[in-house]
Amino acid sequence: MNLVNELQVSAEKDDVLTVLRKTKRLASKLNRQDIAEWLRSEQSGYTDGQSVPDYRKIGTTLAYKTNGYIPAGYGHLMNGIEDLHSCDLTAPAHLRDSISTVLSWIEGLNKGEGIYHPIAEGSDCSRAIRSVVHFHPMFARQITLMLHLNGCQIRGIPEQIKDKALEWACALEAAGVTGDGLSFSSKEKQIADSINFNIINSHIEQLTNSGTNRRGNK
Repeated sequence: MNLVNELQVSAEKDDVLTVLRKTKRLASKLNRQDIAEWLRSEQSGYTDGQSVPDYRKIGTTLAYKTNGYIPAGYGHLMNGIEDLHSCDLTAPAHLRDSISTVLSWIEGLNKGEGIYHPIAEGSDCSRAIRSVVHFHPMFARQITLMLHLNGCQIRGIPEQIKDKALEWACALEAAGVTGDGLSFSSKEKQIADSINFNIINSHIEQLTNSGTNRRGNK
């Protein structure tokens, strides 16, 4: 089995960490630094300055954590985390955590746990929410605002990563790049270099004869 076919089969049957490792090996052999950068980001996490792929833009709802006991009768949960489904948040959260962290969250989801991110107190987002969601003044400072991440979208991240690897492997094969003998010819590397791999919107295509559409944003 050649290297490209091996990745295709892996993307269909293996776990996402195995697929990432095999994609990393293939990207290295083909000198695709853009794909190697994407792989590093998935394995180690995206930095604050990086754009994240669409599959890491996660829908959220608002929640709050009481950070201790609140007596009954004040209109708040007595202790713990409460979702505020009436508050519609339209801006998605850009998830920068490593794929290993995402997998640990999925394990929690399978146990019935939710995924919550605290909203920094004093931030523009926090001030905007507190201007429309009124907590009892006696306990307002005790309450931490949180984003409840969409569990269904979180579960889909590993499969979308595998799909991207499969799309790339299929595009390579369609262009005649297979890696027979566990190595690639100079011609194959040149062809592989022309396969556009846009990390942000998952668009993969081959260069036109004029040389346009070369590798999108990473």
